[in-house]
Amino acid sequence: MLTWSRLIANSKPCLAKLVKPCTYTHTEASQNVTRAYIAPVTPKEAFGDVATKDLLRGLVALSLARTPGVATYGGKFLDAIHRSGPRFFKDIVDSVVRRTVFAHFCAGESLDECTKNTEHLRRLGVKCLFDYAAERAPGTVLSEEDLKMEEAAKEYAAELEIETIRRACQLGKGDFACIKITALAVIEHLEKLNDMIVQDWKKSVDKDASIYGYSIDPELSFDFENLEKFKAKFSSEELRILRNDVFRIQRLCALAAESRVPMLIDAEHYCLQDAIEYISMGMQKRYNTSHESFIFTTIQCYLRDSERREKLASFLAERFGFRLGLKLVRGAYLHYEREHASQRNLESPVWGSISETHSSYNTIAEKEIAKVSQEKTSLILATHNIESIRNAIKTMEQLNMRHDNEHFHFGQLYAMADATTASLRKAGFQVVKYIPFGPLEEVIPYLSRRLQENQDILGSTSVDMNFFYKELVRRLIRK
Repeated sequence: MLTWSRLIANSKPCLAKLVKPCTYTHTEASQNVTRAYIAPVTPKEAFGDVATKDLLRGLVALSLARTPGVATYGGKFLDAIHRSGPRFFKDIVDSVVRRTVFAHFCAGESLDECTKNTEHLRRLGVKCLFDYAAERAPGTVLSEEDLKMEEAAKEYAAELEIETIRRACQLGKGDFACIKITALAVIEHLEKLNDMIVQDWKKSVDKDASIYGYSIDPELSFDFENLEKFKAKFSSEELRILRNDVFRIQRLCALAAESRVPMLIDAEHYCLQDAIEYISMGMQKRYNTSHESFIFTTIQCYLRDSERREKLASFLAERFGFRLGLKLVRGAYLHYEREHASQRNLESPVWGSISETHSSYNTIAEKEIAKVSQEKTSLILATHNIESIRNAIKTMEQLNMRHDNEHFHFGQLYAMADATTASLRKAGFQVVKYIPFGPLEEVIPYLSRRLQENQDILGSTSVDMNFFYKELVRRLIRK
């Protein structure tokens, strides 16, 4: 009889051939990056601390996510089921999603689960950026009754964020916190604020007005009820709610600065982004010092006006004398922005090709890395793109910057590009992982968006999947 032990023994020579040559130098991603820039890692170094059941689940989740039909329609299917699907069918779908995609791409439903599930990252020296991943889309008009429920939801999100900041502080590993403004403020008011900012720039005789501050509030005072343009646009009750919402955000930023936990203000939809950046820069003015950045603004480089946004942020930092905190991303609302613009016969706000987005990202990254070396900026380059990583490291080397510069981090998403993360960390760079968490029903929009928007990233997960296989085989041989 062929026993399991005999099967393993007979299979070892074949399995050893699978494992033997495996080190990761980024050439496996079909891109030319030399070992001089990024340290090679083995499957054991990248995933040695990951439980076997989690590796197996990761293979299933990544295989599902990379399936063309799932990536294209999975998000829409989940949204539809949660909006109007039969209860029993929704429960079945949720059970499958919870055990696969959710369990892999989110670190848990609670902060305690999230902390436990990221211990292996901290052992690697990787920092965590905790984010309660509930998010909402624009276009919602709220009734008076809805506003009361909204107020309770905003307070709940704020309390959870306070707990997140305190947990990051207690862990003492240099971890970050993250907030989405739409979880803390009325979206309808943000849309009105955004429209007011944009229209004010358009009316200005200065064609470069949009890189020289906010004329609606030049001092970033947030004194809405005493600013004429705000009084003309909002009712007194709307101004009261807006003031309270911004104060809620300010309370969180103050706690983050006091706790020395860097706080990232996430980018969201284009029709809200100027309002979000206005609030974010006001918080940077209050809590960033000339030497340290505690509040970070996010710039999406797939936007055609991303360089204008970077110039505005740099101008305000120089004018008010604080160290700019920036996180650069390509962007995660591509399909939404194109559909939204098409439905309204507007020009799409995003670049027409991925090459233009890459060029925008790399241009801004080079500029801001130089400012890090001049002690003007603290920067997070959130990217899975190997060419952008290579360019960034090359720029750092030309500027004689240390790999472990405390004001410069690379960033990747939780449970994605883990081999890249391990490789960068081994080479001595500061690396941070974006760690989403929250109840399944609350993070369905996040998961849906990730499935739809990150098909290019999911397509490059073959390196991680290959490492999963080889680490599993290594453990099998060892036994």
